[in-house]
Amino acid sequence: MSADKLNHSTEGMIQVIGHHISYEVRMMRQTYAMLADGATCLWYSQTVLNALIESFAIHARSLIEFFSGDHSPSENTAAAKHFAKSTFTPCSEEGPSRTLLGKLNAQIAHPSYSRSDKPEDKLTAVDRTELMQFIEKELKRFSQEIKTTYEKHWPSDMIAKQASGSDQPVVRVSGPAGATSQIGIIGPTIPAAPSGPTGPTFTYRTNGS
Repeated sequence: MSADKLNHSTEGMIQVIGHHISYEVRMMRQTYAMLADGATCLWYSQTVLNALIESFAIHARSLIEFFSGDHSPSENTAAAKHFAKSTFTPCSEEGPSRTLLGKLNAQIAHPSYSRSDKPEDKLTAVDRTELMQFIEKELKRFSQEIKTTYEKHWPSDMIAKQASGSDQPVVRVSGPAGATSQIGIIGPTIPAAPSGPTGPTFTYRTNGS
C-alpha cells in the first residue's frame, strides 16, 4: 500500500490521532512550561529562548489549524472533524482574534517583508497563555466527541485531569531540570520556579482562574 493510501486508511488515521497530534500537544505544553518558568529562563541564552518561542508558535498554529479545519478528509491536511462525531463543529469562528493569529504566524520563521522587529508585534507571555487556554478548551471539546474508532487510540494525557484536592482541571508536563513539582496557573502571571535537584513536573490549571 502506498504512503498516500495508508495516510487516508483507518490505520493511517489512527497513526495521525494517536501519534502526530499528541506530539504537537505535548511539544506545545512543554515549550509553554519552559517559557513560563521565569527563573529557569534566566539560564537560557537568547538563542534558546527564541527557539522555544518559535517552537511553541509552530505547534500552537498546527493545532489551531487542526481544530479549525473544515476541509474534506480526501485532502492532505488532517482536521479534527475527520476523527469526531457528526455533531462536532470546527472552531473557525471561535478561535483567537485575527490580530493574535497574525502575531502567531509572523512569529514563525519565514522570509517576509511584513515581518516586524517591534516587541509589541511579537508573541508575548499573555498571548501564549491565550493560545494555550484556547487549545486546551478545544482538546477537551474534541475528546468528548471523538469517534469510537479512534477513542482508544487517543492518549489519556491529551485532556486536563482533575487534580487531587482541586476543583480545577490541570495539565501536568515535564519541565527542565532545576525545579521541583509545582502548580502554575495558565494565565498572565508567570509562576515562580522553586529550586530542586532533578527535573520537575509542572502542573498547570487550564482555565487561568
